[in-house]
Amino acid sequence: MKGIWAIGALVGVVLLLQSCGNIIPPGGGPRDTLPPVLVQAFPADSSLQFNAKKIKLVFNEYIQVADIQKELLISPNIASTPTIEGKLKEVTIQLKDSLPPNTTFTLQFGNAIKDVNENNPATNFTYTFSTGKYLDSNSLSGTVLVAETGKPDTTLVALLHNNLSDTAIIKLRPDYVAKVNNKGAFSFTNLPSKKFNLFVLPSDYAKRYDDSSKLIAFADSVFTTATNPNGIQLLASSLLKKTKENAPVAAVKTSGTGGGSNKPAKPEKLKLSLNASGNLIDVLDTLKILASKPLKRMDSSKIILTDTLFKPLNNVQVKPFGDKEWRVFYNFKIGEQYKLIIGKEAAEDSSGGTLAKTDTLSLQAKPESAYGSLVLRFNKIDTANTTVLQLIQQDEVVKWYVINKSVIKFPLFQPGDYELRILTDTNKNGKWDTGDYYKKRQPEKVVSYPQKLTVVANYDNEANITL
Repeated sequence: MKGIWAIGALVGVVLLLQSCGNIIPPGGGPRDTLPPVLVQAFPADSSLQFNAKKIKLVFNEYIQVADIQKELLISPNIASTPTIEGKLKEVTIQLKDSLPPNTTFTLQFGNAIKDVNENNPATNFTYTFSTGKYLDSNSLSGTVLVAETGKPDTTLVALLHNNLSDTAIIKLRPDYVAKVNNKGAFSFTNLPSKKFNLFVLPSDYAKRYDDSSKLIAFADSVFTTATNPNGIQLLASSLLKKTKENAPVAAVKTSGTGGGSNKPAKPEKLKLSLNASGNLIDVLDTLKILASKPLKRMDSSKIILTDTLFKPLNNVQVKPFGDKEWRVFYNFKIGEQYKLIIGKEAAEDSSGGTLAKTDTLSLQAKPESAYGSLVLRFNKIDTANTTVLQLIQQDEVVKWYVINKSVIKFPLFQPGDYELRILTDTNKNGKWDTGDYYKKRQPEKVVSYPQKLTVVANYDNEANITL
């Protein structure tokens, strides 16, 4: 019996030792949402007469450094990017260049420094020092919006050039860089008392205006930082206005379409498409016929619009647009039926391909119930300027109207959800025009309206808009 008790005691001791050797962390508890906090810096933050080659930053928890090339901004620019490493609770910065005297430097880490456990970033962490006897304390701030949309763009950065030549933005990297936040705001701090030209560009590595398709914003005048120029408003646009292809159209089977698309590859046969889904014509749009590839011959006389008895209709115009499209101009009547005859001689592609035979398509204009009516009422019309209302779908202007009276009525309107933008049409051509840095022309201003417009089919829709 004593032996049994002795064995039991031994087993208990072994189990106790095993449990002591496996430490189980406590479960539960609130999630860590706090960012790393700087507790020490060598040299200290905001140091004067700085002459070190190495900077060490110590945080209150284990950290990691991520996307440093993307996140780090050094102002003013230095020739070589320093080597930056994160280990345990420390970040070390190894400077490679001798720094100019009497200059205040700011290292903006963005969201590069994060804690290890939850990836909480030390948001917009900044380290500042001066190689002189004082820290420069001037500032410059403002906002930038994309002119065509009236919205901010966080891929942009603001730039300052102390070289006031017009070609500095093309040939030189900037002296100072500041990020643009999700509200379009930017801010420069610790600036010297100097004159600068202000620009905004995409945040690519070069920070130069080397592509006319890039967005660019520029101030009309030189700024002197000693006068505290804050609240600057800029508009960004590209020199070249971007264009998009025609919207997708509904395929219409013709005699020249050939077999199914899953068969082994063969020379592509000529195909035609209409922007008439289900062969229903939108009376608010132009009927379009598209070819699947460029055509070397387009004969509009071989495309005929008739009534249901095949009587050709009067006042019909069929015109080629480019080398892949025809447009059919006619005052289509709500709910009426039509025949569209496409002769086999209407088109020939570059390989000599044509339609196998003449095709006749049965079409019908959409009924009135497919549309809604719309009344727009405008408050505070500015008669001194030409104001244009833009209706947007999928970032494209699908309709626009000059606002020259307080009420605009549309008996038929395409149902859907629309974003609204208000354009100040400086040159009064009814559309938005891009800026041009080389000609020092600012883009026309567009304001993104907060209210959305929803038009419901077969319904009397109304909206009040305050300009």
